[in-house]
Amino acid sequence: MDEAELRKERSITILKKQGIPYFDGLPVIETEDEADFRPVKEVAKRALTVIITASYAAGLDSDDDIKEDQSFFQNLLLKYNLKVAMTNREKKFMAAMTLDKKEAVIFSWRYEAGLVLMWALGLVPALYYPDRICNSQLLINMIRDHDDFDSFFATVKMREYSEILDEADLIYRYRWAAVDAMFIENKPEPPGGMDKSVLIERHVALNWLIGLGDDYEDVPLDT
Repeated sequence: MDEAELRKERSITILKKQGIPYFDGLPVIETEDEADFRPVKEVAKRALTVIITASYAAGLDSDDDIKEDQSFFQNLLLKYNLKVAMTNREKKFMAAMTLDKKEAVIFSWRYEAGLVLMWALGLVPALYYPDRICNSQLLINMIRDHDDFDSFFATVKMREYSEILDEADLIYRYRWAAVDAMFIENKPEPPGGMDKSVLIERHVALNWLIGLGDDYEDVPLDT
């Protein structure tokens, strides 16, 4: 049995123990040789960008004057030299002079992706079962006291590719169970108490880490 099949079998063993439905015919994901892993500096910049934009979004609770918050977080992006790392959607959201509440909700959920990216950088010890939201303050604390990007980057140590692929395979199968529950079983929530928004954000981050999609806003989430 090859690497990808063994990884699939390990994921299914976890699903069985947790009582999560699975589909044995779901394909394997990429192997270490096939995956196009993102460079560690790119991952670090994406992690910072995701957490900063999520923090900005989560703090917006009215459509009055957002200039003060906007200025603070724009300065953070400049401090870490992240303008080039931002997607067009992120740039538009951060530059908007009035609050788009729908976009703010979407961006605030990206703390969950930030957790995955900080885990991949070795700054979060483990990814827990996806049944609850992460501790956003913990993520903010990890990035707020650095002087610049180099200071932050000196603290990271990228995880082994095999660990990232293990989590990518597992989230793929968690998400299949969630989608199957919703569209086939007509159930409003994923099985096992999993949070559907947490699952989506983790899936995006993990698929991006292994090289899927040309842009963070267009990462494929096939299930």
